[in-house]
Amino acid sequence: MSKPQASSETVVTIFKARLVQDSALSVSGLDRDSMSQQPFTVVKGVPLLNGRGLKGAAVAMARRFFDPLPRSVSETLPGAARASGGERDAFVRSAWEVHNARLAAGTKLQLRPGVGILQKTGARASGVLYDREVVPAGAVWNLEFRVDWRLAANAGESPELVEGILLYVLQEHWREGRCWLGGGAARGLGWCHLDGLTTHRISRAGHEAWARQRDSLPPPSEIRPAQPTRAWHFHTVDLEIHAGEYKPDSSEPAWGVDMLAIGSHSQESEAQRFVAEHWALPPWAAKPAPKEALDEVLVTNRSMAMEAKRPLLPGSSLRGPMRHAYSRAQVRAGTQIQDPHTASGSVSNDDAAGRLFGTVAQSSQVLIRDGHAKEDWRAARLHQHAEDEFSAGSYGASKRDAVRLLRATFPVRIVIEGGDPTEVTRQTEDLDSLIQLGELGHLPIGGHKTRGAGWCVWSATPWERLSIAANPGGLAASPAAPQAQASLAPASPAQASPASPARPALGVRWRLPSLSEPAPERSVVLRALSAPLTTQGPLTLGQAAVLAQQALGAELSWWCCEPSIDLSVATAPRTHGTAWPIDSSLRVDEAIFFTPTSSWRVARTRRGALSVLLQESSAATQLEGTLLDPVEVRAIPARLHNEVGRFGDRFKTSGGLCFREWSHHGEVVGYAVSPMSLEDAHVE
Repeated sequence: MSKPQASSETVVTIFKARLVQDSALSVSGLDRDSMSQQPFTVVKGVPLLNGRGLKGAAVAMARRFFDPLPRSVSETLPGAARASGGERDAFVRSAWEVHNARLAAGTKLQLRPGVGILQKTGARASGVLYDREVVPAGAVWNLEFRVDWRLAANAGESPELVEGILLYVLQEHWREGRCWLGGGAARGLGWCHLDGLTTHRISRAGHEAWARQRDSLPPPSEIRPAQPTRAWHFHTVDLEIHAGEYKPDSSEPAWGVDMLAIGSHSQESEAQRFVAEHWALPPWAAKPAPKEALDEVLVTNRSMAMEAKRPLLPGSSLRGPMRHAYSRAQVRAGTQIQDPHTASGSVSNDDAAGRLFGTVAQSSQVLIRDGHAKEDWRAARLHQHAEDEFSAGSYGASKRDAVRLLRATFPVRIVIEGGDPTEVTRQTEDLDSLIQLGELGHLPIGGHKTRGAGWCVWSATPWERLSIAANPGGLAASPAAPQAQASLAPASPAQASPASPARPALGVRWRLPSLSEPAPERSVVLRALSAPLTTQGPLTLGQAAVLAQQALGAELSWWCCEPSIDLSVATAPRTHGTAWPIDSSLRVDEAIFFTPTSSWRVARTRRGALSVLLQESSAATQLEGTLLDPVEVRAIPARLHNEVGRFGDRFKTSGGLCFREWSHHGEVVGYAVSPMSLEDAHVE
């Protein structure tokens, strides 16, 4: 490792690593044609791990250990201000920048089914059957995080602290397997770890060369991680769930076979791929050659869940039976427990099972990872039929077959986390009682529990307790290095506006002569009016512009939009401007148009396109719509950067933009945009 560069020379810190999936990953939210209720995010046929999701996961992990979290990491109020309902200053741009991560083309997505089970009967709950697209376990993503030292310094914070917090998260937790991404982490999805983490500091002298050729990085730099200011606790237990011969006494013959039935997705239920050496074959059957076995497909009525050519035990298939066993024990003890399916998800936070396994309003602190069978597993296709009780023969046309696991061992990990050690210990004891049931073979999992499947035997390691102690005297409490303060310090009070706090210069900065508390005449009435649109077909930018012009009038300060995914668009479209885009046929999901005192927004929703008009008016004016009175207005100049290609370049010669922020009872409800003249603006 090379010696760290001087703080005054550093501009950007680069973190590079490989993200390895320990379980399947679900990152949805993109509306596209798919057979799944929760499709994976795919751009141009390639799965995409959005940088916003990666950053959100990193920030969520950082919040566990640092309170307050620096504003240049993620905008938030300090703990004391949150408790007192205080107001925040102007928003600060985050110094953490994260790239989207992509998989190699050709990666095949899989469908992961989900089903709700009634805790009283164990039967499938009505209307709770869904599926989601996932990237299977074992996939590798290339990650790149950046820390912009100038943005951290602009917020008046130590760049070393902002950099050290990210290193602490990546090095001390993500690299150790405590990385949970996407949806369904409590049910087994999104468990990942980092491999090959390196850190590189880009000096001021080498910044231009790096900007021209991003793959050209200096040697790795030695960086010191920040020390947590908040205590946190992780309790971890590793289980092995065994299906197969049941031998209460190892010296005696087996009492029988405990099979396991974990169903696959309905689309895959009639075809089962297998590798020959893992399948039980009758003695009269010819063993297929290895090459044939790789492509061999069994036709069956019930297949078993597979991932990466190994049987799969989803975390949800373990979590559900554990919750139901806990609920039954609580009911026997006289405690009333709500079934989340019969309660339509409205389980109270006071519910004992809800406190342990989570509710809609409160996430669970118990996380259960997917299990993949070890190499030595055996499966078979069993022929089944319903028996006629009079003749003891097959009943009608009820003959069928199903694939069952005859022998398998699934390693599973359970993690309980939280900031309250007493609560984490209590939850550990609750889960211990459930694990003991599994060790006795009395906690069945999977399907067909009443037909000889799912009665596995568990073995558990002792709980590993990791407690992160708070170190208020560590790096998190130390000020920035003097050299960094000298080179990246905010402007002096003499240079800044006398009525606004001094802010460090970054590129070009615009500010008004006076940004003090709003003057009395700036307390206005705000008209808020929403309505659905009657447009037919996809919403286009031109249609939105025509409707906005009718609502706002001819005066336009600025517009911007969020285009819809349209693979027929070959060139990058315009997404902002200052002239009405009446003739644009660009399909959009959202568009907003600003005047100096109003804004009109339209967005595509499940109920169709909806519009919202926010417009200042006098109290005496009687207009249709909801009136918010009073609304305080604060003028905030847009911070424009001096970089080529940014939309702010077009406004530097005209004076820039000023945002009129509307606040109602201390809460921001919207804003308008007006151009700022060069006479009113100050350029730095």
